[in-house]
Amino acid sequence: MKNEDLEDSVHRLDFYIRRNTRYHMRRSSFFSFLSRTTAFVGVVFGSAAAATLLTQQDPRIVAGMALIVVLMNALNLVIGTEALIWLHNDLRRRYVEIDAELAACESPDTAFIKGLWARIKRIEADEPPVMHALELVAYDDAVRAVYSREEAKAHLSSLNAFQRMTAQIWPWDTLKA
Repeated sequence: MKNEDLEDSVHRLDFYIRRNTRYHMRRSSFFSFLSRTTAFVGVVFGSAAAATLLTQQDPRIVAGMALIVVLMNALNLVIGTEALIWLHNDLRRRYVEIDAELAACESPDTAFIKGLWARIKRIEADEPPVMHALELVAYDDAVRAVYSREEAKAHLSSLNAFQRMTAQIWPWDTLKA
């Protein structure tokens, strides 16, 4: 393999690792936020329901607050936020380990790069389905990290603001982005 081709392979691998690290960091942060939010709502509305019940207020208020607590906890349980936090943190950590190996290698050769790609394929086998819009958000993050502001503009995706805001919760078709 020519030196230019090898440099290009290293660059593509490095960029791919950066993008996936950012993707899993964003997923983990989202599920962590969701978990904390549902816990907060549970504590606030559970306490409010208990206080309302103790002061013998309208039972419909108590029932409404209790319903909110139940729905938020059900959401947390059905989604499995805690397990997803751990999963995405583990996947991010595995990508960071590969990134560290690539950074530590003074002169990577084709066999070394192929070995890292093989490890990436094993990580991908453990990944849940990809949120493609979020993958493009992570791609844009990686572009901004690698390129100057002027160079980055030429490489950024064309996701709109609404798609970016909902990338964690809606599986957008991003073939045109």
